[in-house]
Amino acid sequence: MHPLPPPHESAAPGWYVDPIANDMLRWWDGADWSETEFKLVETAMKMDLRKAPRPRTDPGDSPRAASEPRASKFTSLAWALLPVQVFLTGLITYVVIAAWTVIGGAYTEGLQVIGFAYLSAQLTIGAFLVGLPLRIAESARRWWFRHALWALALFGLAAVGLLLSFVVGDAGPVHYAETAEWPATDGYGPDTRVFLPSLVVLAFATMHLLPPLRRWRTAA
Repeated sequence: MHPLPPPHESAAPGWYVDPIANDMLRWWDGADWSETEFKLVETAMKMDLRKAPRPRTDPGDSPRAASEPRASKFTSLAWALLPVQVFLTGLITYVVIAAWTVIGGAYTEGLQVIGFAYLSAQLTIGAFLVGLPLRIAESARRWWFRHALWALALFGLAAVGLLLSFVVGDAGPVHYAETAEWPATDGYGPDTRVFLPSLVVLAFATMHLLPPLRRWRTAA
């Protein structure tokens, strides 16, 4: 009877597939195969799996869990910046409306200051409502923060539009005749077809301006 071959060259003692029965494991002592120690492959595999340490599942290792802190950061920042954005939008639109009225030569008095504030408030609220999806929709919010320069570019475009409105189209001197309630005034009015849309865009862009995002863009 020919001796059975070893599992492989320089095989260490241990369980190996029986060279005769592939569904069995047989003990190799380092020199010879055992004649008495056998076990089924399936049984051995089950025993090994029971002994093997199970990998720990950390909820923080999942892609979803990893993205949650970043999503939370975007959410908190979107709402934390809101008071500053509301203040800036109201202030800038108020100044623009007041300048429009004064340059246009319209008669101004104390009560019109309240009118400026009313119009500014309407623009501010409208800009907030139109841009609300950017704050409440995760995908839109993430896009907003990752493409923050679009608001700055829109702000610049609106500012240029406001300046151009005083030199294009129907822009020019205006005269308001005296009435029983208002004295006669002269001024210079912009082309409202350019001025008003530019003012609306300016309000929207100011409401969504963001500071430099290098700190949390790197983390994202």
